[in-house]
Amino acid sequence: MSYYKASATNPWCYTWISFLGINSQNYIYQMMKKTNDIYIIHNLAQLFEDINLSENQMQTKSLANDLKFYFDVNYAEKLILKDIAKKFGIHPNYLTRIFHEKFHLSPKQYIMQLK
Repeated sequence: MSYYKASATNPWCYTWISFLGINSQNYIYQMMKKTNDIYIIHNLAQLFEDINLSENQMQTKSLANDLKFYFDVNYAEKLILKDIAKKFGIHPNYLTRIFHEKFHLSPKQYIMQLK
């Protein structure tokens, strides 16, 4: 059992949010990279304002970087390249080729290194 008490001078608040869409993981990743503050998610609009982030500043990542991020987040799960390729709307051979070109490792080698 745990007990938490907010500071009387600097209290915290809770907000539940949910994301839909294929870029939601990227938004959270970008927000968390931009700050040293600890967020156990707080008002999303306020979070964007706190870290001075606008959607225009979000860089479009390459597909290889998107795949790497997906592997980084999900490496503990059973990852099947065919299923991942389908999720990204590409052929498994293309997934392997672009990942290898960017990171000089096959996706399987990269995932094994993560584990």
